[in-house]
Amino acid sequence: MNGSFSSNEDLDILKPATSTYKTLAQEVDEILLKIQQIPHNTENYLSVGKLYLCQGKPQEAISILTHGLTSISSNVDDQGHVLLLQQQLDIAKAQEERCVDFMERCPYEIVLNIIGCLETETVLQCLDVTRMWRQKLLNHTAAWKLFALEEGICKARKLSQLLKIIAKDIKVLYLHSPPEKLKRYLSTTLFKKNDFSNLRSLCVSDEGDEGSSNPELQLIKSLLNALPYISSKLMHLDVTLSSQKFVNLSPVRILTRCPYLKYLRIDVHNMKEDVRDERRSGFRLAGSSHHSYEGKHLGKFTSLKKLEIIHRSYHHWNIWPVLDELLPCTPNLQSLAVYYDGGSGFNNRDVLSTLKGWCPKLEYLKTGFTSRGFKNYSQQRQLQQFMEDHNNDNDDKNENDDNTATTNGLLRSVAIHNIFTPTPLLSRLEKSTDTLHTLSMTLSHNGRFYSILNHWRALTNYTFHNLASLTFANAASQFYSQILPDILQKLPVLEILCLGYASMDQRVPMGLPHGDVSEEDYKPNRLINAIIQKSKLTRLVFNRFNICNEFKSFFEALLIYYGDVAQQQEEITSTATTNSRDGVLTSLQFAECDGFSAAALRHITRIKSLKCIILSMVPPVRRATDIPLLSADEINEFTQHLPMTSVKKSSLPLLSKLELHGMELSDQAIQNIVICKNLKSLVVERIHGHSKEAGELLKNYMENLN
Repeated sequence: MNGSFSSNEDLDILKPATSTYKTLAQEVDEILLKIQQIPHNTENYLSVGKLYLCQGKPQEAISILTHGLTSISSNVDDQGHVLLLQQQLDIAKAQEERCVDFMERCPYEIVLNIIGCLETETVLQCLDVTRMWRQKLLNHTAAWKLFALEEGICKARKLSQLLKIIAKDIKVLYLHSPPEKLKRYLSTTLFKKNDFSNLRSLCVSDEGDEGSSNPELQLIKSLLNALPYISSKLMHLDVTLSSQKFVNLSPVRILTRCPYLKYLRIDVHNMKEDVRDERRSGFRLAGSSHHSYEGKHLGKFTSLKKLEIIHRSYHHWNIWPVLDELLPCTPNLQSLAVYYDGGSGFNNRDVLSTLKGWCPKLEYLKTGFTSRGFKNYSQQRQLQQFMEDHNNDNDDKNENDDNTATTNGLLRSVAIHNIFTPTPLLSRLEKSTDTLHTLSMTLSHNGRFYSILNHWRALTNYTFHNLASLTFANAASQFYSQILPDILQKLPVLEILCLGYASMDQRVPMGLPHGDVSEEDYKPNRLINAIIQKSKLTRLVFNRFNICNEFKSFFEALLIYYGDVAQQQEEITSTATTNSRDGVLTSLQFAECDGFSAAALRHITRIKSLKCIILSMVPPVRRATDIPLLSADEINEFTQHLPMTSVKKSSLPLLSKLELHGMELSDQAIQNIVICKNLKSLVVERIHGHSKEAGELLKNYMENLN
């Protein structure tokens, strides 16, 4: 797009001339109409017969030529025409005999690859093509490895008879239906009468939050009763029951029925601990004593390596008895993820206080809040994700290997929301200085105001040699000014730094003593110095990070440095050159940061290495500083630096991703955006100040681009 619009005369030149060409189908329709009008014209029958053969429709050709013979043969004077029709009919019959059934002629591997790309419903339709197709498909055991049993499938296909044949070949089974139908699927009839002995992965998902009007529907009970019939080789289980009617599911009870599970994901409204009588179960609740049963019961669920729990009840504290009971009995757990709905805390606890010294082989730890998108992701995406996660051809090889790809408890990735203090994690971090690559910590409300700085200062004692991504959010201002700079000094290969939810003192520059400070005395504070010393840093993210002082914005001072570095470096002309250099900033994000000024925006345009820019302005109701909002003229000036098709040299030659939120965009700014030549991704939301025509132009540009 070159930014100029063609005149009407130019557009008329581009209009195609009226075409006289016809498709084969149009020719056939016209000749068939002529046959109806003149049924004894031999040429029409010959022509339409040849057209059918060109279309690959020998049966239609045979039908029309036979009809022609019947019509023409009644006239004894047209024997020559009869001979022509008969010859064409013989050609059509010969072509029909040469039709190749790919299922019969193609090699086994090709047929298997084709079938593997089809959905379950399509494969089931293929069973009805011919008897040979049905026999071939039923004999292709790998074709039934993945089977999705959903609402409306197999209504007229005698599902029960089919499952008797293919159940033994199914390794990944996906059940998704309304609760009543799902209950029938989970009944012992389905699993008891069919041989699912090779089933490795099972996903159970209901449809809709209010899909059942039956208050007595005991779906969880049906699930627990069905598990023993498929537990001999079951290694992956995903239970997603969105309705609030299905509550009080016990992870321990599931694991007791499926002792070989390696992966367990539970997404329900509420969970509970296993309250069975200890004398009958032989299992003592973790809450009774954390030490009395350690040696006796620690190996109860030794196969479990990955656990993901989504707890959607607003009664947050209900999750703690479940984890207290479960974690001490999973000694080989390598990955733990716990998600929960809203709120500021779990009854003044976080996951670290429950984890304690359990799960000695843990490598991945993640906690966070659920979201609307997280809760109700599409059925197609759920099935696709489940298939990708659990379709593992190496399950047979790794079935008895408990040490596959493990670091023996050395952490690889930690992302904890709602943390109070890092103290319970320090011993694990001390051992993981060579393996940890991601660290993300968001303090809880209580942790932010009552956390002891010295507890966080302990993180400065370790050098994390391979930590590439660091995130801190919701910490006190003293943490960012006193502790974080020292932590950054111990991260030699840091590439990504994300800071969020902070409010700093606006009167005194961070890191400088209180008192009168002149502009000449101002120097980048400790945090800025710590950031710019990261020679491998490529991405900076600030999310609601509100920090400024009376002389110069924190962001402005930081961006001045990167702009100066860019000016000193030789001109960057290619992505390959950028990737080969250390310390080249390629991505910047400022999301609702109070204190982000027009001066900071101008300095962004000096950083030639940027490939991604994300800017989201803070809403006026949440502003706490007197720094003016970005005006339409300032935004327009910024868009003039985007890579355009004009001869003017761009300040941002590598920019390929741009997001702008909550800004005043003029028509000229929009015009500057839509003529960018390098953009591959553009997101613009909550904008104002433009005409309707410019808005439509921007909308169309984004649709074509994304």
